[in-house]
Amino acid sequence: MVPDIPTFAVDDGSAYRVPSALADRVTVGSLVRVPLAGRRVRGYVIGMEGDSGDLDPRKLKDVRSVSSPIPVFAEAMLPSLEWAAWYYVAPLARVLAKTGPPNLPKRLPPLELPSVPRCDGPVPEVAEAATAGGPSRTVQVVVGTGWAELIRGTI
Repeated sequence: MVPDIPTFAVDDGSAYRVPSALADRVTVGSLVRVPLAGRRVRGYVIGMEGDSGDLDPRKLKDVRSVSSPIPVFAEAMLPSLEWAAWYYVAPLARVLAKTGPPNLPKRLPPLELPSVPRCDGPVPEVAEAATAGGPSRTVQVVVGTGWAELIRGTI
């Protein structure tokens, strides 16, 4: 975890214990609140490790809360972000702070997908063939720009 303070001293990160109540919500890229020097600061999770032989889990401080259920960066982005911090001679916390929006949502918005009407044409047949794991047995040639100009023939 890298605390969100603008200094190079914390670029290597700090170790914190994730309580079991937060374990399912904390991933690499999560924005969390942690105790640091008598205050609570934001921090960016840059790695998750299980039992580490080097650290005594009883001596670690707990992550207090998760600021947003949406991670601000993906784990695959981390090497690029670390490179950008190195290249631009910037503290890693400053680069990580630029990955997320300024106002993070407290909860995920409900996912409402619009209904898709069934259409006439080759799309449903191609989709059904693809889900079945095989090629479509229909040859489709589109001439022009509209569905009215569709010419279909079977193999």
